[in-house]
Amino acid sequence: MSSNTVFFAKNILDLYSWISASPSFLAQSYPDRFVNSIYFETLNKSSENEILVDSVDKTKVRLRWYGSSTPISHLEVKKKNGYVCDKKSFFQVQSPNLDIKSRILTARSCYVHEHSVLEFLLNPVLWIGYERTYFASNHPNFEGFRVTVDRMISYAEIRDEKIYGSKILESDDVILEVKFPVSLYEKASPLLRSINCELTKNSKFTSGVMGLNNIYY
Repeated sequence: MSSNTVFFAKNILDLYSWISASPSFLAQSYPDRFVNSIYFETLNKSSENEILVDSVDKTKVRLRWYGSSTPISHLEVKKKNGYVCDKKSFFQVQSPNLDIKSRILTARSCYVHEHSVLEFLLNPVLWIGYERTYFASNHPNFEGFRVTVDRMISYAEIRDEKIYGSKILESDDVILEVKFPVSLYEKASPLLRSINCELTKNSKFTSGVMGLNNIYY
């Protein structure tokens, strides 16, 4: 179990100043990379309903890959209760082609016996792509404390296993996600309070669904 707290960055310079000055000794842990995610939905739209009723408990199923030249995708199930998150990664999925439809059909065939997952895989609804920078703590007292910065975010509706080109939403938002084991909560709380960014309860999935459907609240 880990805590996952999401912020909208008002000023990217302030954001990187906070990262460089953090007492958790954050350092970039991976090269920047472009993240692709396809989110799936049950046929009765349980995930969208969770948004509309502002549910604390949320379940997401997504297929994720990095860049544009790898056939390898990762199927993940993410369950969240408030700020506490539990993510389960299934085996990697290797599709014969790089297009979205091939990735979806391959994932569906691989997990035909995982009924809890298959219910979602029948209905891909949203693609999200963004550039991500990764940071991790080098301090022994903050082991497992991680930060990601996402920018150049795009959202697109998926229909018939393909991106529906007339509904692509590009965002100027910069999103900071702070992730750490629940056991670090007492140490991490002062760091979270020192971030000069807007705390948000909305995930990128929520922002994409709301933006593409012109939902505001």
